[in-house]
Amino acid sequence: MSRNYILAALVVLFAFEVSAQVRNDFDQDGKSDIVFTSTILTEIAWKSVPTMDGATAITENFGLVKDLTIPGYWKESASPSLAIVRLSGESLVWRLFDGSGEVKLVTFGKKGDLVIAGADFDGDMIADAATVREKNGKLIWKIRLNIFTDNFSDRSVSFGKSGDRVSYINYEGDKDWLVVFGKGPKPKKWAQLKLKNLLTGVIRTVKGFPKELAAKSRPRPLPISAADGEDIFLFVTQDESDTTFLTYSPDGVKLSSKSLVGLGFSVIGNYNTDALGEEILFQNNAKIRIYNPISNTVTEKDKVLGTPVGEIVFASPN
Repeated sequence: MSRNYILAALVVLFAFEVSAQVRNDFDQDGKSDIVFTSTILTEIAWKSVPTMDGATAITENFGLVKDLTIPGYWKESASPSLAIVRLSGESLVWRLFDGSGEVKLVTFGKKGDLVIAGADFDGDMIADAATVREKNGKLIWKIRLNIFTDNFSDRSVSFGKSGDRVSYINYEGDKDWLVVFGKGPKPKKWAQLKLKNLLTGVIRTVKGFPKELAAKSRPRPLPISAADGEDIFLFVTQDESDTTFLTYSPDGVKLSSKSLVGLGFSVIGNYNTDALGEEILFQNNAKIRIYNPISNTVTEKDKVLGTPVGEIVFASPN
């Protein structure tokens, strides 16, 4: 399934894993499109541009400026759907645009919740919705499987502690596992990552990640598909002028590191089907660069006039 998240004010990260579905593939050519938004007065204008030459796949106005954009495979379909999450009073309202002008509304979550979009926790190839909030020092996950379908189901899971960073990863190739990352029993030596299978309850603990990754300004571990279709972890860090991409195996082994000049937006997708694994599309004020952490190659494209968006989100609507 697809993935995306907000790291900081200047960086938005989106990731997804390779499967029968290719993230942001609105034109159904087997490659991720460059999907971006801009604003027209108070509305969100969506557009997509194929990675290679081709016609624009989508041009729609849907949502308001403060909405959280969460495109993805929210229903059984050959291509993704546009969707947003809106804060309405004390509630979160999830809105799905079906392409014919109809909008489906679902109320799920409360003000202050962290929204997680784009995961597939049950492995049925339909995106599931989740929210996380802290309660009495613990992290409470509320998960709605198949949120926009008639056969949705709800789960509530206590997993993680205050200060942990939440994520998810396709750990064994068939579904996403819940992830929490933070300080372990020996925080001066290493950071710790835990994974949980929602359906079976199995928990696995991985020690030995660099302690710096669990520092106060730590990045969130994100899933990015490796050559075998399973996920590895991507960490994104920034200094005053550069953005650095680090990848680690689920066992805590460092796989790659690459720094690109500039601060901006990063989107993970399958932009080059001839390359191993997935790439990171990085856009700043100057250009777009597409970096493959497996082959350590970088290609350049003209920037788009908007903000790149993707299917997995970790953010709270305003």
